[in-house]
Amino acid sequence: MHILERAHDLRPMDAEILYNLIELYLLERRFKKAKECIAFFHEHHKDLDMYEKKITFYKNKIKLFSAYADLYSKTKSTKIKH
Repeated sequence: MHILERAHDLRPMDAEILYNLIELYLLERRFKKAKECIAFFHEHHKDLDMYEKKITFYKNKIKLFSAYADLYSKTKSTKIKH
């Protein structure tokens, strides 16, 4: 994870690095960090460097990641009754 965070520090406009960083934050349940990166994506999506994939790929994935993070945040704050 540290290497990917460092890569993002060095190349903040690389869409693939940002995408992978968000995905790992979600897998590690670091939702606050994931949401920060998602906000960065939305703020800078027109300026991101993309090499193999088009912006539509990233927009669709980020939309899915955002929904997942929002859903988890809501279920985390709600107690489940058994």
